[in-house]
Amino acid sequence: MPNRHKHADVIIAWANGETIEYRFILPTLYGTKWSEWKPLPKEDTIHWHKDNEYRVKPKKKTPSQVYFNNIAQTSVHDSLKAVIEAYKRGELDYE
Repeated sequence: MPNRHKHADVIIAWANGETIEYRFILPTLYGTKWSEWKPLPKEDTIHWHKDNEYRVKPKKKTPSQVYFNNIAQTSVHDSLKAVIEAYKRGELDYE
C-alpha cells in the first residue's frame, strides 16, 4: 500500500470546502519558531509543503462553552482565565 500523504486529512477537508489555516517555521536570533496561523490563500493550485503545518480553522465558541468545557477539569478561577485567554486570541463567538 502506498504511503499516505502527510497532509491527507486536511487536503480532503479543503476539497470539501473547509477553511484551512497554515503556519511555517521562522528563523529567529536563537533558532526557529512557528509563525502565527494564517488563512490558506484562495488559489486553484495549493502547494502542500511538507515542512508546513495545516489545520482546519477551529470553530469559534461562546464564552459559556469555553467556561463549561474547562470547569469539568479545573477550578472556577482557571475556567474564567481560559475564557479571558480565548477572548485575547479572538476565539470567541458572541452570537
